Amino acid sequence: MEDAHSFLQELLRVMDYPQGQGVNLSSFQELYKTLGQALVRRQRLAEAEGLLQEMHELGMGADITMYSALINAWCRHQNLTRAEGLLNGLNARGIQPNALSYTPFVHACGHNGQIERAEEWLARMQQEGVAPTTVTYNTLIDACNKNQDAARALRWLGRMRNEGLKEDVFTFTSFIHACAKQGDLVGAEGWLQRMRQAGVRANAYVYTALLSAFGRVGDLERAEEWFKQMQVEGTAPTVVTYNALIDASLKAGLPHRAAGWRDSMEEAGLQPDLFTYQPFIQACARSGDAEGASGWMSRMKANKVRGNVYAYTSLVIACGRAGQLDRADAWIQTMQEDGIKPSSLTYNTMIDMCCLNGQIERAESWLQRMRAAGHVPTAHTYVPFINAYAKRGDFGTAEEWLQRMKNQGFGGNAHAYNSFIDKYGRAGQLERAEEYMRQMRSEGMEPSNITYTALIDGCNRHGLLERAEWWMRQVEHAGLIPDMRAYTSCINACGRAGQWQRAEEWMREIEGRGLKTDAFMYNAVIDACHRSGVSERAVVWLERMRERGLKPDGFTYSSGVYEYSISGQWKQAEVWVQKMQEEGITPDLFTFNTLISACKKNGEPERASGWLIEMKKAGVAPDVFAYTSCIDAYGAAGQLELAEALMDEMQRADVMPSAATYTALINASRRSGEPESAMAWLEKMRAAGITPDVFTYTSCIGACGRAGQLDYAEDWVQQMIQEGVKPDAFTFNALIDVCTVNGQPQRAERWLEQMREAGMHVDVFTYTPFIDACARQGDLESAEIWLREVKNGGMIEPTFVTYNSTTDGFVDVGKGEKDEDIIRLRDPEMPTSKSMREWSIIS
Repeated sequence: MEDAHSFLQELLRVMDYPQGQGVNLSSFQELYKTLGQALVRRQRLAEAEGLLQEMHELGMGADITMYSALINAWCRHQNLTRAEGLLNGLNARGIQPNALSYTPFVHACGHNGQIERAEEWLARMQQEGVAPTTVTYNTLIDACNKNQDAARALRWLGRMRNEGLKEDVFTFTSFIHACAKQGDLVGAEGWLQRMRQAGVRANAYVYTALLSAFGRVGDLERAEEWFKQMQVEGTAPTVVTYNALIDASLKAGLPHRAAGWRDSMEEAGLQPDLFTYQPFIQACARSGDAEGASGWMSRMKANKVRGNVYAYTSLVIACGRAGQLDRADAWIQTMQEDGIKPSSLTYNTMIDMCCLNGQIERAESWLQRMRAAGHVPTAHTYVPFINAYAKRGDFGTAEEWLQRMKNQGFGGNAHAYNSFIDKYGRAGQLERAEEYMRQMRSEGMEPSNITYTALIDGCNRHGLLERAEWWMRQVEHAGLIPDMRAYTSCINACGRAGQWQRAEEWMREIEGRGLKTDAFMYNAVIDACHRSGVSERAVVWLERMRERGLKPDGFTYSSGVYEYSISGQWKQAEVWVQKMQEEGITPDLFTFNTLISACKKNGEPERASGWLIEMKKAGVAPDVFAYTSCIDAYGAAGQLELAEALMDEMQRADVMPSAATYTALINASRRSGEPESAMAWLEKMRAAGITPDVFTYTSCIGACGRAGQLDYAEDWVQQMIQEGVKPDAFTFNALIDVCTVNGQPQRAERWLEQMREAGMHVDVFTYTPFIDACARQGDLESAEIWLREVKNGGMIEPTFVTYNSTTDGFVDVGKGEKDEDIIRLRDPEMPTSKSMREWSIIS
């Protein structure tokens, strides 16, 4: 184009324009106009504007068409200053503006939320004798609707009608889309009805907006009705229409229905695009279905649809949640091979998934790769590290990461503080949790409902119900309303403590406040009644639930099933299963899993296996949880062969074993005293592409240690560190336990020291093996010293197992009077052990 412009200028010079004769001005004007249009198409707007200036200087005036095209282009580039300058200069050049000159500028002002500026220019348009068109009014109406100013949009609709202009499909579409976006589905349907009355035929965009709105609120049935109406009226659905139905089906938890809509799209001769496949991948990511997500990505690639960074990042999430980090790595490699650069979101996601799987060292290597790729870490980069270390109980390292985050200029982060408060609360270190609450406030961050709920839940988890109630009242003093999770935590805590009356009081408070209750809340109070052994009250709340128009679900009945099962009252459990069936509720996966889990916890593997058989008879396909629970139950009973047989059955049923499944088999090998079998299962786990986690390695340590192979047990610690898995408090506790069991308390003490140096939380389970070892060796003074250290160390109260270890030792050597001293140390509400009862007989 530079050559074309130079040629025109040279031609004019040779012909001595404007003095020369025989110059055809109109021909040159057309050539300049053609060149100007080409510059606008190529987005070289400044050059196009310079060309207009040159035309004026040469005396060949540009027409309004050229100016309108340039004004429109500047508006599309959001450069309203240049567009406005051109509009203002038209009159000075003797060019009369028209509707095509003003409308793009009015649209651009409205699109940027400058409604008043748009209205001023429309008024100026009318003052200069240019009549606004339907398109001009539609532009203002749409701007008002997008700004959620429906009253203003209606006023402009009225003025449009007063001007004798009729609404078109774009007028109605704007109102329908605005209502749909705000969830006003009645309003959206009303505008469609007006559209029909005006004789304007709805297009695919209108119907798609409407069925998308119904999909967003979970009303898939109504969305599909509008799709049928669309077809009846002869409006052809587009890819976007089918994509909206696919998205709605997936949000409703109906993946098979979504797949059906994708097939229908292809049958209609439409080609699925990125936004067809991406919702499938995202749905799989939410459920941790790595196989499903990988399958949809493969189909997408086979159909030559190029993925984007969000699709691949969702795939990383799916693999990460399934514990398949190697597979996540491979997909990022594929992403790069496809020419898609990982974004900050991708790197942060991979870091988050590594931390979620307890592989913090691997997460750190991704942080280094992120920096090497030129991405700057954000607060979201650091929070997963803080969460992971706090979850391990390694609060010292978690606090170091918080300081690193602050050093990078991010200051305090509410998510990080909430994580500390939550994890300290879960660990029973409530004073530290409350300290972080104060620190949060000192840094200018107001605690949210999430913050208060973490503290309330921490108190409830450790039986501090009065303290939890005090924090509930603090929520109100802060001007907030306790959320449903806080109330549910209080109700569940009352159930665990046998305080069913208080649980009912919390529920009545919820109802009295007029808070929206759902089946989940009633299930919590029903569960509390079951836990407290007052099933008749559970029936009362079941009826109340129905009165509120809430339908009992599988969990409502599973609560009773579980409580009766766990206490061995199988007839009563079966009565609740029968009640469930009378309600027309078929026992589902959750109910059967509840029964199997209860059998596992009750140490009844045969009964667990029996429910697995009943599950299959009912047409419910057992999942990885059901098989893993049965395997774990047989393993706990020392029946390794039956556990391994279930693993074979599971694989024949095409149920993919998880990290927990392999860990259960390793545990079964440990309990059966077969460390070689444990190692073999670890190798099979790796061969299946599943990354061992901290629990897996801890089980291997236990297997070797229980077989007397302490050196091998300690070697596993080094191996897990080399593979990027950091030992946690459970790992150290396992090492201490196997050392003391093998009569090497000094070796155990070295591990205790390393545990402290690593900043791990030392609890009662750390000390109990020392007490047990000393008591068994007859070193009763040391046992008592260890016990008093637990009691006076400000940690969680000793359990009755801890006291048993000490009292058993004293009874064995006939020192009953010392045993009585130990009993005095015990919390009076703690269950009495066998050895304590023996002492009451002896004395």
